[in-house]
Amino acid sequence: MLYKKHVSMMVVMALLLCLTMPAKVNAESRQPCGPDAWYELSEDGTLVISGTGEITKKFGEDSAVQHKIKKIIMEEGIEKIGERAFAFCNAKEVDLPQTLKKMGKQAFYYTLIKTVNIPPSVSEYGKDIFMHSDVETAYLVHTADTKEQLDADTDTLLTIARKHLCQFATLKYQQMDGLNTALPIGHRKINAVRTLTTESLAVLMPFRVQEIMDSGGIYCGENAISRNLIMCNKEKLMNPNSFLLGVPGSGKSFSAKMLIVFLALATGDDILICDPEREYASLIEAMGGEVIRIAAGSPDHINAMDMVEGYGDEGSPIIDKSEFVLSLFEQLDRNGIGPAQRSLIDRCTEDIYEDYQNGGKVPTLCALREKLLEQDEREAKSLALALELFTDASLDAFAHETNVDVNNRMVVYDIMDLGKQLKTMGLLVITDAMLNRVTENWKKGKRTHIFLDEFHVVFENEHSGTFFNSAWRRFRKRNAFPTAITQNVEYLLDSVLASTMLSNSEYIVMLNQAASDRQKLAELLNISNEQMSYITNADAGCGLIKYGSSLVPFVNKFPKDTRLYKLMTTKPGEDYANRSRM
Repeated sequence: MLYKKHVSMMVVMALLLCLTMPAKVNAESRQPCGPDAWYELSEDGTLVISGTGEITKKFGEDSAVQHKIKKIIMEEGIEKIGERAFAFCNAKEVDLPQTLKKMGKQAFYYTLIKTVNIPPSVSEYGKDIFMHSDVETAYLVHTADTKEQLDADTDTLLTIARKHLCQFATLKYQQMDGLNTALPIGHRKINAVRTLTTESLAVLMPFRVQEIMDSGGIYCGENAISRNLIMCNKEKLMNPNSFLLGVPGSGKSFSAKMLIVFLALATGDDILICDPEREYASLIEAMGGEVIRIAAGSPDHINAMDMVEGYGDEGSPIIDKSEFVLSLFEQLDRNGIGPAQRSLIDRCTEDIYEDYQNGGKVPTLCALREKLLEQDEREAKSLALALELFTDASLDAFAHETNVDVNNRMVVYDIMDLGKQLKTMGLLVITDAMLNRVTENWKKGKRTHIFLDEFHVVFENEHSGTFFNSAWRRFRKRNAFPTAITQNVEYLLDSVLASTMLSNSEYIVMLNQAASDRQKLAELLNISNEQMSYITNADAGCGLIKYGSSLVPFVNKFPKDTRLYKLMTTKPGEDYANRSRM
């Protein structure tokens, strides 16, 4: 009997020893995850990390283990979690050791972890550790060597929290519950609930941040809030009409050039630019485009009377051309033209095109002047005399047949040297020439992008404004994407036609604005005070984009150590490429 008892006791002791002895780790199944750290993944998805020092392995980039990880256990001795160590893993739980000192950037990016206890030993945190993860609650313990230091640290934490519209609660008579909640034992003793105000709720994604990321879009900067790329595809808007607004030095020309570059690289569309200040020539030439330099006394000419088949608003092309010619005559006489003069211009315009259809010469302003001289009315002689300066003198840039190549995919019309007297007239003629090109491309099924700088000057009189308003509509109907660029927003807002064009445009880029213009824009486009703050004393290239119904603040930082930047910049001291052409 004694023998049997001894045997039974030995069996029990053996069983107890087996149960209490730690399971041996299979050395062959362990894999390195750091200089002195190893991991082992069990069949139930538990990832055990042992050793010391730093975890350098990025488990989310290892397809063999990424989707198998359900729980992460780090044993004592691990001091650092490397950058994106567990990003995109399917882990739902994590146990952090008390030896942990540092958590790297995006360490648990896009994980399924909901609750995490961060030990007080952690003193260094990377950016966006739990970004896009399912974390609802994170428990942290902060310690200090003295009460004074703890009070100072507490004030600092409260300041940081208020900055981000967060609230910290002081646990009076609940210190033990708070400590137990923060300890890595998995018991939540504090059930705090807070009612969110509208302002606090707005901080949360996705309510606060609007994003623009269209398929097939063109890069237009970075979202100032989320730092995501802004990719705009104007084809998806109700209309593609665009405005680029900003005070001098705000980055208008640079933004326009950046858009031109991306359009040239990403599409096969034609690009036409009216350049009153010689800011685009160097860039377009470097990209293989054509620069047409129109100046007083220059041998290069663009015929103001050119009219392709399909010109106009699908009615009588002669009537539309007469409207254009009337706008030209408005530039010749600041006092305007009367009803009798309008009738004469309309009659003579129709006559010269009828002569052309019957086998005559290509209509020009010279032909129009000759036709006016054939009329009996005294007003006709007065109109012919006013036109003489622009047909037989040095200002005849638009009075003869076109003799320059306008068929390149990218064309810049450089009208800087026209002078003040001819510049507005030049804008009108160039726009009309663009309409001809747009019409031809439309028939071919090809899209055209139009860029018109110094746009405000065309609204200085009624007829030129009416012509541009009509051209604006025709661009849209014929698969053209026009962009108007101006620094004088006040001119646009004071014109009924221009303000209507602006309010009906689906794509508006607002850079830094003058104080008087900001208020008017806010009323016209229904922009809040907070949104307007992004165009108040904004840095160059930064502002606000109106894209359909979305209003998105943006920043645009372009690398300066590139040849492209040197071709695009107009900043004094950096604009050598453009100054060399002056």
